[in-house]
Amino acid sequence: MNESKQRSSRLQMGFPIRVRGMSREHKFFDEQTETKFIGQYGFMTQLRSLVDLEAEIHVVNLKNDVAGTFRVVWVNARNQDGFHHLGVEVYEAPDDLWGIYFPPVEPGVDLPDDRVWLRCRTCKQKELATVPQAGLEHLEAGVIVARQCDQCKATTVWEFIQPADGAPGAAAGSSSDEKKDKADQRARKRQTLSLNLKLIRKLGGMEVDDVCKTIDVSHMGACFLTPQIYKVGEPVKVILPYKKDSATVPVGARVIRIVQPKGTSQYRVAIQMDTALPLPELAPHVSKPDLAAKKKALVELRAKGRVPLKMAIKVTRKTHGMHMEEVGETVNVSRTGAYFLSSENYGVGEMVQVIMPYKKGSQDLPVHARVVRLDKVPGASTRGVAIHMGADKK
Repeated sequence: MNESKQRSSRLQMGFPIRVRGMSREHKFFDEQTETKFIGQYGFMTQLRSLVDLEAEIHVVNLKNDVAGTFRVVWVNARNQDGFHHLGVEVYEAPDDLWGIYFPPVEPGVDLPDDRVWLRCRTCKQKELATVPQAGLEHLEAGVIVARQCDQCKATTVWEFIQPADGAPGAAAGSSSDEKKDKADQRARKRQTLSLNLKLIRKLGGMEVDDVCKTIDVSHMGACFLTPQIYKVGEPVKVILPYKKDSATVPVGARVIRIVQPKGTSQYRVAIQMDTALPLPELAPHVSKPDLAAKKKALVELRAKGRVPLKMAIKVTRKTHGMHMEEVGETVNVSRTGAYFLSSENYGVGEMVQVIMPYKKGSQDLPVHARVVRLDKVPGASTRGVAIHMGADKK
């Protein structure tokens, strides 16, 4: 996302909001609080519950009852008067969530430099960078950020460090060499691949498809040429690689860079995926045993994130043009999903709406979810259903 755009469009406003999600202790929370800063792509607030980086939360603007799903990009793990400050970026939310028009950034406008020193907890490298959706007065010891580490080649946890702990002699905004090094590191992660790519975007309330060819690809992004006009920060859904009439489920992504080559009417657009793409074209050297080990590790990681917890859950689905409701009980839950038993005939990839925990007669707003796995239960007519919360609505 364009950092200049974030800074110029951030407003100090206190909107009353309701926030629901899963805490770091794997407990469901439901809090009323207010925003401290709002922007076109996210906001800053405070919660009594401590949440993990990358966790998804459901937010309702209590002034207009408009809701959206957001992703935690930084949080202060230290308790301050019973609260934890955090910044979130939009995952899925309507443009009128705040009822405010955010003007586009005008080219050539000088912006204040609000970069701070961050250190990767994995490889210990230090970097001068901005913290999205944050005010400088709220950045202090205890703040951790989820961001891409070029050295680790993964999204890692970075911690705020005092200026005295930063790399000596590196003044903010003074190194063209630093920008060049970062560009070189990004280029080394990409591979020149021409793959069919389908993007799904919303224009005027309608979904518009854009099918084109990639220029280069990484596990977390792609670059392509297109005649369509995109905006930096625009959320899209992506199918890569794309095959006509395929049933592949699209993944969320965001436009992070746009360049128009001279002498052409097309635009070179770069996107960043919300989740890594398992593209075999990018890892031809990985052996089958390695893939099996990675799959096993992923299953174990999922299991660690689950908590055996029974709570009422209401699932609403659309079948044959009719809305069907089912009230059941969870077997276990995680920060972004749930697992329950059902005798209904669900399908993998099916979109549903979920209220959890559910109380009869309550007016809670449902959240979107997607069925990601179905398990057979030996000797029973029921099946285990795993759902992922906050999924993009088709």
